[in-house]
Amino acid sequence: MNYKNIYNDLIKKRIENPINEGYLEKHHIIPRSLGGSDNPENLIKFSAREHFIAHYLLAKIYPKNSFEWYKMNHAFMIMKSESFCNDRYFNSRLYEGLRKNFSIVMSKMQSGKNNSQYGTAFYIMETATNIYEMKRFIKGEEPKGFISTKQWRKNNPKEKKEKKKKCKMCGQYTCSFKEICIQSRLINTFINFLGFDSTKKGTYAVYSEFDRIKDNLNKDYNLDKLSLNEIKTKYGFSSHQRVSHMLKGLGIEKRNHSEAQKLHKKKEKEKSLKCRLQK
Repeated sequence: MNYKNIYNDLIKKRIENPINEGYLEKHHIIPRSLGGSDNPENLIKFSAREHFIAHYLLAKIYPKNSFEWYKMNHAFMIMKSESFCNDRYFNSRLYEGLRKNFSIVMSKMQSGKNNSQYGTAFYIMETATNIYEMKRFIKGEEPKGFISTKQWRKNNPKEKKEKKKKCKMCGQYTCSFKEICIQSRLINTFINFLGFDSTKKGTYAVYSEFDRIKDNLNKDYNLDKLSLNEIKTKYGFSSHQRVSHMLKGLGIEKRNHSEAQKLHKKKEKEKSLKCRLQK
């Protein structure tokens, strides 16, 4: 699309058919920012809508990132301003088309020495009452007593707060019985097979529940003399090896092989005798 021709046609149309009624705005045919003068031959009267469209076309005419392009895009976004007497013609399509350009324009205009804060920095002064005063000064011209924010941070390092986490087993920041809390897998086994109260997990009561289960297993193994297979069957474990690992984790000393054999033979005799008596 030839925006320059459209712009020239708009100017030509209004020169040939001037309007003198209603709200009108003066427009510089050659913009002042591009060297245009205030002479009558460089001025034309537009309606607010026509004036706005003229600046939109000027923002589209020049090659991107050229001097003229920066100037015209800046002028166009200023045209967006509205007041009670100059309601601008502006829609989402026009806004989207030029807003991205405007951000580039403002970035360019505010870079380097054009930036109002160029060559300055923040400085801090600590008063006698430990109240900090922070102001911006030209670098190297700060008053006596002020130091740069970078230097102030070095002098006043932040204290690193130690993040404390609650134990998932006992709910405390420091475990009372760490040897129990570290056995999370064992406690999960207790919950799944041995009737461990899962509501106690995450509270101090986890210790008493742990001791209760341990006492029950110790009774089964050492007092009632149940074998690993019998404990497996009683609680529904998948194998007697798993029972063996669990007893080891609890510190319950297993019977030696000869003792286990004697106990097994004794139980087999009792079982055989019971069968005979039933017959």
